[in-house]
Amino acid sequence: GTSGIDIDLRRVDIDQCPQKNSPSGAPQPLNIFAGTDKCKQRTTECTPIPGLGFRRGSYRCICRKGYYFPDTTIEQKYFNGSTLEEEYEKLMLNEYSTYSIPNSYECLPCAEGCDSCEDASPCVAALNWPMRTSILVLACAVIGLLPPAAVFTFKYQQVKVVRAASPALLRVIALGAFCIYCTSVVMYPPPSLYSCTARIWLREIGFSLTYGALMLKTWRISVIFRVRSAKAVKITDAYLLKRIGVLCGFVGIALLVRTLVAPPVVIVGRTADNLKAFLCKTDWWDHTFTSLEVLFLAWGVRLCIMVRKAPSEFNESRFISMAIYNEFLLTCFLNVSM
Repeated sequence: GTSGIDIDLRRVDIDQCPQKNSPSGAPQPLNIFAGTDKCKQRTTECTPIPGLGFRRGSYRCICRKGYYFPDTTIEQKYFNGSTLEEEYEKLMLNEYSTYSIPNSYECLPCAEGCDSCEDASPCVAALNWPMRTSILVLACAVIGLLPPAAVFTFKYQQVKVVRAASPALLRVIALGAFCIYCTSVVMYPPPSLYSCTARIWLREIGFSLTYGALMLKTWRISVIFRVRSAKAVKITDAYLLKRIGVLCGFVGIALLVRTLVAPPVVIVGRTADNLKAFLCKTDWWDHTFTSLEVLFLAWGVRLCIMVRKAPSEFNESRFISMAIYNEFLLTCFLNVSM
């Protein structure tokens, strides 16, 4: 006996796209046509088109993630599989073919930082390099003036006005200012783990040195000013330097714990135009350090108010008060606005 089966191959689809692994790990049915598509795998991937019957080219070459279709004006953003099959056949027959032209039937890469795109529009907010450069130049100018200022306190430490201002503490203030201004240098390039970490260390250590010295000088004046007895009160520069060392040690330990427990990382923010912006992450550690700074400056403001009537030969306490007031108001304004 014989048995006959008629099959209308026009109703049988073939799938030339590469087989994809099943999420459940189940074996895939045998497909001898799999992987015979002519999509250029570097920038495109194959998607089968059902219902076209037993014919080659029943697929589309769509752009991979991170690439976009060259012609952004048309609605059908893919390469037709039948066209690629025809051009590839011409290539095999040594005829003129557009398939061999470089970058033909390929998608174009998205702009830097884009996960997906429809054209070459940027996804990352461009940095304002002229403004950043001007800030860097200004910071470097101040940094360049600090070493001569420290040398000046060495060379002329016997001059009356320098000696009255405590040359050792002046050098500590210059060192702290150097650290603070170096934050502008490390943050000039795009942020990274190392620059975000260095920014925090330089900022907090510099703040402790500069304003710690200014506060303790004001504290010494307030202590001497409040003495009512005939007994002289002597607070030496060495004693104040020890206090500054203790303050910096406490800040250093806190920074070390923060760096080990929660190192600052770079996060992706969004601008008003929905562009990516890479930023150093701000968490409760930063808010804690800022709150301590504000409290420390508030104590300094209290000291400045206490010594506002204290006699001073060179009005040093008045200038220190101006610096502390400025920093306190600026710190409060920036933290509220940010």
